[in-house]
Amino acid sequence: MYSTDNVNFSPIVPNYIQDTPITVYTKCICTMDSAVSSASSSVTTSSGLCPPAPIPTMSEWGLIILFIILTIFGVRAVSISQSFIKE
Repeated sequence: MYSTDNVNFSPIVPNYIQDTPITVYTKCICTMDSAVSSASSSVTTSSGLCPPAPIPTMSEWGLIILFIILTIFGVRAVSISQSFIKE
């Protein structure tokens, strides 16, 4: 169960607000007897924007292009070689 005030628990995970840190409390509540529960624990989110994704380097671009070429022509080469084996 989840809570943002450590009092009112719900099975729904609280929404993450990227601009504001929030404290989320969790605890287990027995489905057979709701009076039985674990101690709660908490975690505080860290607000802020995610850093931008890095631009691929030339060697990474090379690997991307190689993957594309092998995907296109490698499949064709395998299908051609299999057709020769069948004959």
